[in-house]
Amino acid sequence: MDHEQIESQPWPQEGLERVERCPICGEVDRALLHDGLTDKIFFCAPGRWSLYQCPTCGAAYLDPRPTPATIAMAYSDYYTHEEGDDAPKGRFAHLKRRLRNDYLNARYNADLQPAWKVGGDGSPPCWAENESR
Repeated sequence: MDHEQIESQPWPQEGLERVERCPICGEVDRALLHDGLTDKIFFCAPGRWSLYQCPTCGAAYLDPRPTPATIAMAYSDYYTHEEGDDAPKGRFAHLKRRLRNDYLNARYNADLQPAWKVGGDGSPPCWAENESR
C-alpha cells in the first residue's frame, strides 16, 4: 500500500482510546504540537494523528491513541518483524546461547530460553554473585 492509501484509511474507532492526561506526569493541560500526522516512513499505520505536548514535563503523546489491543496494527508490515532464523548453528553456538541467556536471566531477572543453569541447584552463577556486590 502506498502513503495515500494508508492515510485515507482511518484507524478503527473501537481501537482508539482517549488520553485525558499526560501519560508521564498526569498533567491535564497540553498544547497541540502537530495535527494530521501520517505514517510517511513505513506506510503501515493508517489514519491521521494529533500529537500533543505536556507543558509540565515536555512529553509528547498521541490523543487519541491506539489501544493496547490494536497497537500491533501499526507495526504489522514493519520491516523488523520479518520471521528470521536466529537459532545458533553448531554445538559451540548452542553453548554460548545458553550461557548468555543464563547470565542475562541472573543479572536482569529475565526469562530467556534456552538457558543453562550453571550450578544446577537454582543458586545464581558466580558472575551474578560477583556483580551484585
